[in-house]
Amino acid sequence: MPLNEPPISKELLEQVSEQVHISWMKKRMQEGWTYSKERDDAKKTTPCIVPYDELPEYEKEYDRETVRTVVNALLELGYSISRNK
Repeated sequence: MPLNEPPISKELLEQVSEQVHISWMKKRMQEGWTYSKERDDAKKTTPCIVPYDELPEYEKEYDRETVRTVVNALLELGYSISRNK
């Protein structure tokens, strides 16, 4: 677990992490990347072009860390996180 866990629920962390992964996938696919069991930069293939729930845990953790970093940065800058109902 990271040292600076942001004050958001685990559920929200997972939801936003999934959105981060979806955005990453869309960008990669627009750049011509496709799914393959093995990553090959020259062929633009990666095993990570799959739904978030099919990612290995270490890949999900990479997306979670991105979310933690952004949320903590926003809080440090004086922003707050709230949900409109």
